[in-house]
Amino acid sequence: MADISQSLFGRRKILIPEQRITRENIIPIMQSVLRTHALNFKEEDYLYWYRKGKQPILDKIKLVREDINNKVVENHATEIVAFKNGYFLAQPANYRPRKGKDDVKNKVVELNEYLYLSGKHDADNELVDWFHTVGVACLYVEPDEDTFVSAVALDPRYSAVAYFNNPKKTKALGFHISQIGENVAYEVFTDEYKFTIQGGSAKTAYEGGFSIDPNSEIKVEKNRIGLVPMVEYRYNNADMGAFESVISMLDAINGVQSDRADAVDQF
Repeated sequence: MADISQSLFGRRKILIPEQRITRENIIPIMQSVLRTHALNFKEEDYLYWYRKGKQPILDKIKLVREDINNKVVENHATEIVAFKNGYFLAQPANYRPRKGKDDVKNKVVELNEYLYLSGKHDADNELVDWFHTVGVACLYVEPDEDTFVSAVALDPRYSAVAYFNNPKKTKALGFHISQIGENVAYEVFTDEYKFTIQGGSAKTAYEGGFSIDPNSEIKVEKNRIGLVPMVEYRYNNADMGAFESVISMLDAINGVQSDRADAVDQF
C-alpha cells in the first residue's frame, strides 16, 4: 500500500459550472466530476484500509539483522472511530417537533416510524461510521411502496454529490458507480433525470482512475421525485476523518512499538 499519509488534508468538494444537465452534456460533465472524485477516492480508500489495520508499518524493511523484523500495528484508528461513533450516535437518530402542538407531534411521530421502517436507523449507523473514517458519507433515498421511503448508506468511494459553483453551492447531481460483469455503470441523478451510463474500464475505475467512454450508451429516465435523491454528510468543515489529522502520530507509535519488539528479540 502506497503511503500517502503526508498528503491527507480532507476531501475536495466537487464543483461544476452552473448549467442545465442533459443527455448531450452529461458525459463531459461526468468526466470533469470524476477527475476530482478520483483524487478523493485514492485518499478515501487509503483511510478505509488504514482503519482496518493495513498501515505503512507492515511494509517496514530492516537492513541489519533482517531476520528480526517485528511489524506491530497498534490500531488506534479503529479505536478512535469506534469511540466517535458511540459518542455521536449512541442511539438511532430521530426527529422532534420545534412546536408543542399535538397535530405537529403526531406527524413527527409518524415520520419517525416511516424512517424506522425504511431502514434509515441502520443507514445512520453506517453513515456515521463512514464520515468518521473518510470524512464524508453519502445517503441514497427513494420512494418505496411498502415503507413510504427507503434509505441506504452508500460507499463514498463509489458515490458522491457534485455542486454548481455558485454562491449557494446548489446541489447539481449525485452519482453511484457499480460494476456489472466487466463493465462499469454510472448512475447519475439530477433534479430532472436519471442517467445510466454504460461504458468505461472496470480495472481503471476500481483503482481510482475513473473514466467514461465518450461513446458510452446512455439511458435517460425522468426523475420521478424531482430532487437529487442523494445527500452528502460531512464530519467537519475540512471534510477530514476522525483520525486523519493525527495519522503521522499513529504511524510513529507503530514504529516505536515495532522497534521496541525488535530490541527485545535482539537482546
